[in-house]
Amino acid sequence: MTVRLECPLCGAVVVDGPEPEPGSCPGCRARYAGGADDAPGTVARALDQLGVEDLPADQLARGLFSLDPDDPLTLQVAITSDRRDGFYRWWLFVREDGDSAAELLARVAHR
Repeated sequence: MTVRLECPLCGAVVVDGPEPEPGSCPGCRARYAGGADDAPGTVARALDQLGVEDLPADQLARGLFSLDPDDPLTLQVAITSDRRDGFYRWWLFVREDGDSAAELLARVAHR
């Protein structure tokens, strides 16, 4: 199976081939994690993989989908799905330019 995952923050191709593993975007160095079949499950998994504690995954998932396109956070945090044969998986991207992943995700969750 071929999987294609593109960074929603810079547009770089992150994976074009095997199943993605958590890692960093080759374009903007954003960390990405997740890989579950639904957005809330991906957020919960990504929080664990990124070492972020004490954030409600369901609230963060809702916050990610309700960010205004003009909000500056959209340049640092995004959720996207990959493309593959069959059902896609979701991935959370976080670009840590000065703020930690925990700080950025907390700002999204508490909007």
